[in-house]
Amino acid sequence: MDTHLDVAHEGERWQIAIKRRRRRTFGITVYPDGSITAAVPIRASMRDVRKVVGEKARWIARQRAILARPTTPRLYFVHGEHHRYLGRRLRLRVFARLPSPISPQVRQTGRFLDVYEPTGEPLAVRALLRSWYQAQAAQLFAQRLAVHLPAFPGARTPRLRIKAMKTCWGSINRVSNGLSLNVDLIRAPLLCLDYVVIHELCHLDYPHHGPSFWRAVAQKMPGWQSPKQRLDRLSRVLHIDGLWF
Repeated sequence: MDTHLDVAHEGERWQIAIKRRRRRTFGITVYPDGSITAAVPIRASMRDVRKVVGEKARWIARQRAILARPTTPRLYFVHGEHHRYLGRRLRLRVFARLPSPISPQVRQTGRFLDVYEPTGEPLAVRALLRSWYQAQAAQLFAQRLAVHLPAFPGARTPRLRIKAMKTCWGSINRVSNGLSLNVDLIRAPLLCLDYVVIHELCHLDYPHHGPSFWRAVAQKMPGWQSPKQRLDRLSRVLHIDGLWF
């Protein structure tokens, strides 16, 4: 059985690893090192695999180009560096003391992200920031889900999970009614978060990425292409300097 597929596209040659899984849909993943994996149904023919890869060739090329671009520096959790929150770049200010009794240890103050940690050690700052981002994500993601769910009559409120996800922004399980969202979305613009929520909710009725699925997305979110394209552009930066989650 074939385990690789050789593809030529606009002067490039790709060797795509084929992974057969118990699934009904096709999924293509492009990794930071430029390698490509296609997850396909167990019984899918190579002709079908080639057809799907051909349809996605331009997207694959675009993702490889994005991933090949220079990235922002890794985060060191020190005073003066910048961290993203809801699409904004906030300057980190580290105060080597505790805040007043009624103030949190991490808070956004205008264009600043203030962290109060007595030692000022980067690992301690990292731990505080991680907890703060996750708390913000838990609150905001649940709010946005509640905003968009009424547009899907008959849908039950999914069980929301927020976690680090290296290869996708979100996923939904129609059987368990579980919705997983990438915690890194808290660092992307709000419109991008809304797009991912709507995208996944549309999968409740359309468990594929065919024309009917995209028509449903367009109905629920006119102009969805803009936040999707912005996510594509941000994916390299967010996934590289956001792996500390």
